[in-house]
Amino acid sequence: CVQCIERILDMRFYQPSSTSAYLSNEKPEVREKAIADIRSWWKENSRKTPLEGYLARLESATRYDRFDVLEKIEKIDTKAVDSAALLKKWAAKDERATQPAYAAQLARRGDLSMLPAMRQMLKDDLAQNRQVSYDCIWFLMYHGGVADYQFLRAETRKSMAAGAKLGSMSVWGAVYGGMGSTTNSLIVPILVDLLPQREASGSRWLSQEKGSVGFSCADRCMETLIQFTGHSESYDPAEAEEKRYAAVDRWIAWWDKEGRAEFVKKHPQVQGVLSGETGE
Repeated sequence: CVQCIERILDMRFYQPSSTSAYLSNEKPEVREKAIADIRSWWKENSRKTPLEGYLARLESATRYDRFDVLEKIEKIDTKAVDSAALLKKWAAKDERATQPAYAAQLARRGDLSMLPAMRQMLKDDLAQNRQVSYDCIWFLMYHGGVADYQFLRAETRKSMAAGAKLGSMSVWGAVYGGMGSTTNSLIVPILVDLLPQREASGSRWLSQEKGSVGFSCADRCMETLIQFTGHSESYDPAEAEEKRYAAVDRWIAWWDKEGRAEFVKKHPQVQGVLSGETGE
């Protein structure tokens, strides 16, 4: 049983050809390759330490399995390999679309050397009207600075003005998708910009009595803004749409009148993201 061997060794040898594939329904050559890989690895490493076994598998594993094996090696011995050098070597040989994955792996290890490459990747995609990489944008959201958020905000506004929908592969769709995973206060001006986006995008189950209620981009942004600012204007996600959006409108009025100034006072770096607005 290949799966049993993989669990015991804590290593992957079989790569499913699709999301619905199992080894039992794969083509014979796929099954034979997995078995041959196991036999080859076992012949060379069955009497070696777990660290030596992982090291032997490191270069032959697929991209994401390499990441997993590398992490296992680091847990045993942080000095066994130069992880940053390995990741950069692999990245240099891999496809363009995979670069955000390598950038994220390096960032997990405190290395942001691929940040300039991620910035350029996004600019190139936009300049050539290519589908933007969500992973690239999320990397900039998690690890970027004021200039990155200025750029993301400008592109978010541009894509919304052009009529891009939430489900499209646009900058604002990516920002929306990643906003719940960042604690960077620089995102606040973008979230405020997204509050007018009130087209229903899903529903939430509340209870047996209340049933479900729809929600929109504005709802998610409002919930995140409350976390950042501590100000809610009595917004309640369980209320009907009319009451929710009335609270959102009150929140916008508060932001324009005093909230923004208060937030910038506590988070002065946010002023840099706001500096692109007319009159500033």
